[in-house]
Amino acid sequence: MKPVQKFWLILFGIWAYAGWFFCVIVGKLELGPLALLGPAVSWLLFYFALRPDFGLRIKLLFLSVIGLAFDALALKLDWISTPAPSSIPAIWLVSLWLHFTPSIVLLKSIFETRLLLGSFVGAILGPLSYKSGEAFQVLSFSNPMAPYWYALFWAGFLPGAILWISENRKKTVNENT
Repeated sequence: MKPVQKFWLILFGIWAYAGWFFCVIVGKLELGPLALLGPAVSWLLFYFALRPDFGLRIKLLFLSVIGLAFDALALKLDWISTPAPSSIPAIWLVSLWLHFTPSIVLLKSIFETRLLLGSFVGAILGPLSYKSGEAFQVLSFSNPMAPYWYALFWAGFLPGAILWISENRKKTVNENT
C-alpha cells in the first residue's frame, strides 16, 4: 500500500467513528440536508483509501437501503420514534446509513474469519448506537422489545453484509488473475 493510500485509509478509519457524531449532531440541530455532508466525506475517503470497484460501491449502497428499510419498518411499527413524527426515516438517519456502509469494508478485515463474533458484536453494538441516539434526543425506543428486534437485525446484518462484500472481493481478485 502506498503511503498516500495509507494516509487516506487512516482518515477514513477516523471518520468512520467521528462521522456518526456529525450525522447525529446535525440531526439534533435540525440542519436537514447538511447531514448529507457526512456520508459525502465518508464515500470520498473510502474511495481515495481503497479505490473500490463499481460492484462493491453498488453493494454498499444497497446495504444502506436495507438498513433504511429496517428503520422505516421500525418507525412504522412504532419501535422507534423521532422528535418529528414520521413514517419515513429523517434525513440525518438516511445520512447515517450512507455514512456507515463504507465502513463495513473496515469491519470485514476484523470479522471476515470470525463471523460468529461479528454477529455477537452487531447484536450488542447495533442497538447501543440507537440507544446513544437517545442521549442526543434524536430518537428513542418506543417499544420495550425494540432493542431486541434491533439486536436480531444487527446479528444477521453485519455478518451477512461482510459475507456479501467478501464475495465481491473474491470475484474481483479471480477476474484479475
